[in-house]
Amino acid sequence: MPSTPYTFDPDGDLVLVLSKPAATTNAASPQTTEGTGEDAAERSPKRAAGSPSNRSKKGKRGFPTPTAPAGEAEKISMIVSSKHMILASPVFKVMLQPGRFREGMQRNAAGQIEVDLPDDDQAVMVIVLDIIHGRNSFVPKQVDMKMLTKLAILVDKYQMAEAVGSCSDSWIDQLLKQEELPTVHYRSRKQSTQRWMAISWVFGREKEFAAITRAAIIGCRGNFADEVVDLPIPEKVLERVARNREANISKLYNIIEQVIERYRGINVICGSACDAMVLGSLIKRLSAEGVWPIRKPPYDGIAFNELATGIVDLKVVSLCDEIDLYVGIPISPSGHRLHIQFWNEAVSVADKVTGLDINTF
Repeated sequence: MPSTPYTFDPDGDLVLVLSKPAATTNAASPQTTEGTGEDAAERSPKRAAGSPSNRSKKGKRGFPTPTAPAGEAEKISMIVSSKHMILASPVFKVMLQPGRFREGMQRNAAGQIEVDLPDDDQAVMVIVLDIIHGRNSFVPKQVDMKMLTKLAILVDKYQMAEAVGSCSDSWIDQLLKQEELPTVHYRSRKQSTQRWMAISWVFGREKEFAAITRAAIIGCRGNFADEVVDLPIPEKVLERVARNREANISKLYNIIEQVIERYRGINVICGSACDAMVLGSLIKRLSAEGVWPIRKPPYDGIAFNELATGIVDLKVVSLCDEIDLYVGIPISPSGHRLHIQFWNEAVSVADKVTGLDINTF
């Protein structure tokens, strides 16, 4: 039996029934600042004024007292306006069309439609419903990364991005003041990259989406899709990230291949002995860096930024260098200036790597 319901609209004709895990307590976390985390909806003192039936003795609204038997999930009811839900969500619009009742939907004694949403997070749903019903004073001014990710998941599920747009922009701007957007994807920070990609996609943040997809393109050491679990990032986005990563790594390898082919060819560049020494020195350095022999797509274990750094740092020795060292007079440029060529071409490729344009999807 559901506990005392949340009332977002006193005249609401729709009841959303969510499940609260039995292990979750009603006590608010004393270590989290009000309005910044996922328990914000439970703690806000302001919320008590709008829902006297859910007010605790201290005047702060907490989640209703459990009525379910120990060990079972508690049912939480939320009375809302179907018109607001239909306007905010195309998913609810289809769900609530006359004659389209589905399993899990029924009318209660008051004539309200009840919809079971057992998979949705109640704290997240409370925030979204407050926004949709214009209860702005109850909406947190800030949310942390974990909560923002959960909001993105729920908003994407019900296609509510436009309805929560003003709040989501504010949340993201506030969060970016506290932590920088990753510029390179590292395994140690992969969760941050994944979350920001999902958030920027769902809430349509063009600048952040371009930046975070570039971070994945240059920093991922394999297929980025293999690292993403249960986040609203479309397959087409992940495929584009993978293609761009492979294409740009191929451009770096092409720099090396062109130089090797030039020195392996029949045309003499400096002298047969000097050319042979340059070629041998280059292959030996590449082998030491793990770059030789050149791999084939999908370049598993290779990150663009690491490969680019290795190419920029390549130092090649020529016979002319050894002669100059012996006679003590520099006659030829060091390494026939190949290190300068590697630097310029690798930097040029890196500078042209861009993130994805969200408007192309």
